[in-house]
Amino acid sequence: MRFVRFVLWSVCSLALAAFATGCSTISVAANGAASPTLNGTLGDPPPIITPPPAVSSSPMTWETTVTKLPGENLAARCDYTLYIANPSAKLRGVLVIFDRADSVELFEDADVRSLAGSLHFGLLFPRQCDAASFADIQQNAFAGPGRALFTALDQFATETNHAELSKSGVALFGFSAAGVLAATTANFKPSRVISVIVYAGASAPEAMNSVVPVQAALEIPFLVLSNNEDPEAGTSRDQMFFAEGWKKGAPWGRGVQPGVGHCCAISTKPLILPWIAAITRLRLGDSNQFSNVPPAGGVFTNYTCTPNGIWDETGYQDCTFTAASTIATGDSTAGAQGWLPDATTGAAWLKWVGQ
Repeated sequence: MRFVRFVLWSVCSLALAAFATGCSTISVAANGAASPTLNGTLGDPPPIITPPPAVSSSPMTWETTVTKLPGENLAARCDYTLYIANPSAKLRGVLVIFDRADSVELFEDADVRSLAGSLHFGLLFPRQCDAASFADIQQNAFAGPGRALFTALDQFATETNHAELSKSGVALFGFSAAGVLAATTANFKPSRVISVIVYAGASAPEAMNSVVPVQAALEIPFLVLSNNEDPEAGTSRDQMFFAEGWKKGAPWGRGVQPGVGHCCAISTKPLILPWIAAITRLRLGDSNQFSNVPPAGGVFTNYTCTPNGIWDETGYQDCTFTAASTIATGDSTAGAQGWLPDATTGAAWLKWVGQ
């Protein structure tokens, strides 16, 4: 009996040893499948693949700085803030609101940000970048701000993982002196400009009417807006600038708001939001490639700008829009004094000019 027990104990011991050895010759892959090894050693573990971090679909903001280059008439660096409503989506363009007076209210406005998001646009706020030769914003894009703006977009392209920012088009809004900057930016790089809104363009140090649009800028839709009680910029110099493009066939619109002085960028919102949306649709279409605004469609405008006894600082009298009306593009447009992209914008324009 002892012998039998010894034999059984030996067999069990050998079986356990064999089992232990056998266990050392297999490994389990990450998917649960057995993978063979050699010489009783464990095989290399499967590589650990770390998934890329998820791109946020919540709004995000970035900051960047562009250093001035030798020869540029800039007092110091230029700073930029970029807001993206949905960073996980590819961007089609950028809405640029230049820093001047209260224009930050537009940049921070919920409706403006909602529009940028619906268009798949980034929203860029170039903080006021002053000239070296005088203590105020540098209005001439050729003196440094133009190069700095597109350099900032290049930097954001890397920082945000949106490479398309290096080539995307921009829609520009500028109030007062920044209106001159918006117009000169269109001259500086017209191939990148979708549209331009000039609001209460400056009378000094570079007057709005001193800007002469280059030929390529005449293909860019402009909306030139003024206030009828403005003692600084007034209405006349904006009108002179507008007339320079209009007489050459540019797809430009013109408007004068009643009861407002030299202020209040946020007051343009009811008009500029439908205008930006419509212009973007016409200019970019489904292909996201620039195209000229088609001559058919939209509406033409007509009005009388009646002098109102308020004088600007350069000695020109302000005027108020009276008898304003829209004209369908299929009708006679011999007396047209401006163009808007669609009937919705036309209705917003009539309310904005007080009609």
